[in-house]
Amino acid sequence: MLNLLGSDLKRIFKDKIFIVICVLGSLFAIVIPLIYFILFAVIDRFAAGGFDYAALGFGFSGKEMFFSFFNPGNNFGIILPVLVIVIILKDFSYGTIRNKLICGYSRTQIYFSYLISTFIIITSVILTFAFITFGLTTLLTIKNLEPITLNNLIYFLVSTLFMILGYMFITSLVVFIGSLIKNIPLTIIIQVALTMAFAMVSTFLQLGVGLLMFSDNEILINISKV
Repeated sequence: MLNLLGSDLKRIFKDKIFIVICVLGSLFAIVIPLIYFILFAVIDRFAAGGFDYAALGFGFSGKEMFFSFFNPGNNFGIILPVLVIVIILKDFSYGTIRNKLICGYSRTQIYFSYLISTFIIITSVILTFAFITFGLTTLLTIKNLEPITLNNLIYFLVSTLFMILGYMFITSLVVFIGSLIKNIPLTIIIQVALTMAFAMVSTFLQLGVGLLMFSDNEILINISKV
């Protein structure tokens, strides 16, 4: 099993699509913070520092840019699982999965090798570029840097863990569907549809919680805080 996992990881790293992943990740990690930095600088200039950024529902800080990189329905979050699953499913397109079966590996071992290798690649890639965008944004906003406290650190680590678990959930669905239908274009369509559906549900939940917070009903307010 370990030999099979190592072989799948090596195959992903050697694939040209992985180079595309690294290039796109670098662009998103560097260009997007620079765009936001310029945009917020222009807004501050014309608004004379009096613009309420809370009205946008988004600020420009290392923490916010870090977590935005984990958004599965936005930019790199959609592209990354698609490209990784394309590499994985090449086994079915090229028929190389037969070689694994001939070598004595079971279908269960092959499936879990796909699943674990995909987890490892997606998690390592998303964390790497999220920290790059975090570092760059922090440098750009060093004057507004918030003090690091134990509560902030715990919140950061726990939130990152939940973000990773969310990606693992989406990845497990995509790998299962891809292994089941063995069709790259159809798997990509299903993956994008699922990602957008989860993003919409998350947005509606956030709006619902926001509405509950402004409600006069004490019971609803207590539920929204939970």
